[in-house]
Amino acid sequence: MDSQLFGFEQATDPVLVYFEEHSEEIENVVIPLRNMAARSSEDPSVGMIAHLVDGDQINFTIEDAEILLNDGILSRMGIPTNLMRPR
Repeated sequence: MDSQLFGFEQATDPVLVYFEEHSEEIENVVIPLRNMAARSSEDPSVGMIAHLVDGDQINFTIEDAEILLNDGILSRMGIPTNLMRPR
């Protein structure tokens, strides 16, 4: 996929490169929200979950989620972003 199509220079961070190369496979992403005082069985290092069109999902670290959000690649590629509320 030609990154110039989206109006940004070639990405060098691996997580940005992944999203550039696999944007067609990503249905949406979810950002888990957590009550900082509550303990949960969920993995606290997961900062973003990508749901793929084939039904699989990929977990990204908090650091990778920050890179993706700050770069704006999700918005430029039209990938919906949702907040997952605690259960």
